[in-house]
Amino acid sequence: MYKGRHFFAVAVAPNFELTQVITREGIVNGASGKIGSVDLSRLASSLKSVDGRGRLSFLSGTQDDHLTLVMPVPKSEDGGGLWGAIAILIEERGFIEASGVTFSPNPIARTNLLNLDWLNVVLRDADRPEYFAFYGDDSIEGQSPMEWAIPLKGANWTMLAAPHSGWDVTPPNQSRFRLGIALAVGMVIVPIFIAASLISERNRHIAILKARELNLTELSQRLRSAKENTDIKNAELELALDELSNREQELEELSTRFDLALASYNCGIWESDPVTQTEIWDARMCQLHSIPYTDGIIHRDQWINLLHPDDRELAKQETHHLSEGLQPPPLVARVLQPDGSSRYIRSIGKLHVTRDGARKMVGIAFDVTQDAILTQQLKAAKDEADAKNAELELAKSRIEHNSLHDPLTLLANRRKLDMELDRLSRASQTERQKFSLLHLDLDRFKQINDTLGHAAGDAMLVHASRVLSRNVRGTDIVARIGGDEFVILAVDNASAEEMAQLAQRIIVEFHQPIDFEGFSCRCGVSIGIAQANGMNVDARRTLVNADLALYRAKGLGRNRYEFFTQNLQAEIVSHKRTADEVLAGIDNDEFTSWYQPQFDAQTNELVGVEALIRWNHPHHGVLAPDKFLKIAEDLNVSATLDQIVLETAMRDKLRWIARGLKIPKVSVNVSSKRLHDERLIDRLKPLEIIPGEISFELVESIFLDESEDVVIDNLKRIKELGIDIEIDDFGTGHTSIVSLLKLKPKRLKIDRQLVMPILDSPQERALVRSIIDIARSLGVETVAEGIETMQHAALLRELGCDLLQGYAFSRPLSFNDFTQAALTNWRKAAA
Repeated sequence: MYKGRHFFAVAVAPNFELTQVITREGIVNGASGKIGSVDLSRLASSLKSVDGRGRLSFLSGTQDDHLTLVMPVPKSEDGGGLWGAIAILIEERGFIEASGVTFSPNPIARTNLLNLDWLNVVLRDADRPEYFAFYGDDSIEGQSPMEWAIPLKGANWTMLAAPHSGWDVTPPNQSRFRLGIALAVGMVIVPIFIAASLISERNRHIAILKARELNLTELSQRLRSAKENTDIKNAELELALDELSNREQELEELSTRFDLALASYNCGIWESDPVTQTEIWDARMCQLHSIPYTDGIIHRDQWINLLHPDDRELAKQETHHLSEGLQPPPLVARVLQPDGSSRYIRSIGKLHVTRDGARKMVGIAFDVTQDAILTQQLKAAKDEADAKNAELELAKSRIEHNSLHDPLTLLANRRKLDMELDRLSRASQTERQKFSLLHLDLDRFKQINDTLGHAAGDAMLVHASRVLSRNVRGTDIVARIGGDEFVILAVDNASAEEMAQLAQRIIVEFHQPIDFEGFSCRCGVSIGIAQANGMNVDARRTLVNADLALYRAKGLGRNRYEFFTQNLQAEIVSHKRTADEVLAGIDNDEFTSWYQPQFDAQTNELVGVEALIRWNHPHHGVLAPDKFLKIAEDLNVSATLDQIVLETAMRDKLRWIARGLKIPKVSVNVSSKRLHDERLIDRLKPLEIIPGEISFELVESIFLDESEDVVIDNLKRIKELGIDIEIDDFGTGHTSIVSLLKLKPKRLKIDRQLVMPILDSPQERALVRSIIDIARSLGVETVAEGIETMQHAALLRELGCDLLQGYAFSRPLSFNDFTQAALTNWRKAAA
C-alpha cells in the first residue's frame, strides 16, 4: 500500500466492510470516526455501493474535498467471488495543483473538473487484450480515446480516456488535467519500480557476499591444513639437523686432538750414504727405533730389520727412489717394539749433493704413532660418519616416502596426488595433456568398522589397495586420500571405454569377500570418473568433477560408476544453490507448518491434525517436503526442521484456542537424527506440553533395530513428558510384535500403500484387517492415511480402524485455511 503526498489514506475492506485505515499518522481500526476531514462511516457506505462485477470504480462525493478510487479484490485468480475492495482517497486540491492545473475557487468550474461524469475512462490488461475492460465502457474505441501505458509489477495496464460528448467539446484545462493524471500515475508507479529494483540489487549483493564468505572459509581451511603439514615437516627436519650437528661436533673434537698431537712431535735426524748403505742417526732416531745410541752408525739392513716385515719392502723401494733423485711421498713404517707393539715412524728425506760431488740423503723422522692411531680413529669415525650419513639419507628417504605415501596401504597419499595433479596442470600450459581420474569410495565400510572393529576396517583398506593396484597400469597412480576414499590417476589415457572397463573390473573384484578372523567381510565400491584432454587443464578441478560423479553414483544406489557430465555439474550447482537457500530459509523463518485433519472413523468428528513442514520460498512459493527434505538431511538440519514444526504447532494451538477452536491432538514427524540428539529432552521441556495433546510420529525403520542407549533413553523420557508415540508408514517395513511390545506406541499409522488397493484387492484388505486386529489386541489405536475416496473411509470404518486421514476429507492446509475450514465445516467436532 502506497501513501503519497496527496494519497493520504488507504482503506482495506474485506467483504466490503471497512476494518482498517492506514494514514500518515498511523493505523485506525474500525469503520467509524474521522481522520482529518474524512468521515469513515460515509467511506464505508461508499464501499458497499460498489458492484460485484470486479471492476475498478471512482466514487466522488465521499467527502467534499476528496476523490475515492475503489479496486475490487477477487478471492482467487480465476475471479470466483469477491473477497473485498481496496479504497484509495485522493486529496483533490493537492492532486490537481501538483499536476499543474490552477485551482479555481469557482464552485461551478470545480464541479465540472472533478465530476467525472463528462469523461469516459477505461482500464484494460495489455497482456490479455482479448478480454473486455475491467473498468469502463468498451465502446470507447469509437470515440478516438487518448491512451496511456501503465506498467505495474506483474501486469501491464492500458488506460483510455475520451469525453462522453466527443472531442469537439473541450473540457476546461484539458491538457493540464491530462498532465495531472499522468503525474499521479507516475507518483504511484515509480516508487514501486524503484523499490523492486533496490530489493533485487540487495538480494544479488547478499548472494555475492555469501559466496565470498564460503570461498574465504574454504581457503582458511586449506591454509590451516597446509600449516599443520608444514609444522610437522619442519619438526622432522630440525631433528635431522640436530643429529648432523652432533656428528660435526665429534669430528671437530677429533680434529683438535690431531692438531695437539702434531704440536707435540719430537723429530730425529738421519743421513744415509747410498754407496756404503750406512746411515748416521742421532740419539732421537735411536730412541725412536728403540735401540741404544752408540756412535750413531747404523747399517741399512739393520734399519730394515727393525721395521715390521710388512713395511720392509716399501722402505727399500722408497729409499731406492730417493737415491735416484726422485721425491717419493714420506715413508711411514712400523718399528717393532720389545713388548711386541709397533711404533709408527714417519721419515721425510731428500737427496743432497756435497761440494765434492758426493751424494747422500738427509732427512728427519718423528714419532707419528699417536697420529697413526688418531688417523685410524679418524678413519673409523669417518666410516661411522659415512654410515650415519647413509642412515640419514635412508631416514630422509623414509621421511619423504612417508610424507607422500599412506603408512597403512603404502599407496600414494593426498599430498603425492596433489603434486602429480599440479605437475599435469603445469605441463598442460605447453603441451596437450590427457588423463582420467577415478574417485572411489567404499560402500558399507563404516558397518565393518562398527561391527568388527578398526582392525577389520584396516584389513579391508589393505585389501582394497591390492585390488586397485593390480588392476591399473604401472604408469598409473593409486592414492588413498581419506578414510575409505581412493583415487586412480590414469595418465595418457582419456578413453571412456577403457575407464568404464577398469571401473567394472574393480566393482566385480570387490564383490569377493575377504576373511578376517573367521568373519566374511564384504563391501562394495562407488566410483566417479572425470576425464581431461587438452591444453591449460586444471587437474584439481578435474578431481572435483570426479567427486561430483561419485556423489551421483552413491545417490543412484551405490556399487556403481558414473561419468562426470556438464548436466551433472548443473544439477550439483542447483543442489548447492538449494542447500544454501534451505540454510537461509531457516535463518529467515521461511519454514512453517501446514495441517491435515484426522477424523474419528465412527463419528466423523475432528480428533486431531498432522503437522507437515512447508517452505514459503521467496521465489517459488510454497514447497512440499519432497523439494527440500533430502537436501536438509544431507545438510544435517532435518532435526532443526522438526523442532521448527513442533514449536510452530505449539504456537498455533494457542491461536486456535484464542479463536474458540480446540484441537484434541497434534502429530509431528520426528527424524532419526533428532532421536539421536542428546539435547532433545532439554529442548522439549520448556514447551510445557500437555500430556496426550502432542504425538511424535516415528518412521517404522527408526526403532526396529535400535539398540543405542541415546535413542532408548530419549524414547523413554519423551513418554515421561506426556508425548504419545505413533508408528508412521506401518506395514512397509519388517516390524516385529516384540518390537511393538517393547516400544508400546499409542497409535499405528497404516501406510497409504496398503490403504489404496483395499477396494479391489482382497489380500490387501485382509492385511489391513490383520494390522487393525493386532493393534487392537495390544491396546494400540490405528490411523489410516492416504484415504482418497469415501468408499475407502466406509470400508476402513467396517474394518474397525479408529482414525481416518486423507484427501477425501482435506488436503494439508495453511493455518488460516485450516482454521476457516474447522470453524465452518468441522465446527461440531472442534467445539
